[in-house]
Amino acid sequence: MVKIFIDDFGVFLGKKRNRFIVKKDGDKKEFLADDVESIVLMNPGVTISAGALRLAMDHRVQVVFAKYSGWPY
Repeated sequence: MVKIFIDDFGVFLGKKRNRFIVKKDGDKKEFLADDVESIVLMNPGVTISAGALRLAMDHRVQVVFAKYSGWPY
């Protein structure tokens, strides 16, 4: 199972069909939703789409909003 950690300012987390898409400055990574166990957002400058949140809910992917120290908000 994959854990996605996002700790950089300006990152966008979205979805395309059955995949999570992580974009920053023209770079893009894709993760199959069935392979993702959790998503940890560790920077207030991260943007997440409603579609990505819905995809996470539909696939029982844990989404954690945390401070950079690791403590949850």
